[in-house]
Amino acid sequence: MFDSEMRCIPTSRRWKEEYFIGDRDIIGAAHYVIFPEIQERWNSVHRRGLEGETIWVDEDRFESEWMELANDCKIGS
Repeated sequence: MFDSEMRCIPTSRRWKEEYFIGDRDIIGAAHYVIFPEIQERWNSVHRRGLEGETIWVDEDRFESEWMELANDCKIGS
């Protein structure tokens, strides 16, 4: 959950759990500080999106550690 400057706004406990934030106080922190694994080029993509541009590239998407973990989980296992 981020504002138009990509700073974290108040979030739910569940959101913090899903993104492995823990108990860290991240309100007001820059997105790129919270998620340092994001490649620099995403900065311009985020900015363009915030300016209203629709951007879609199937082959080039951000995946974090939590997404990889979710993909490894199987229902009923």
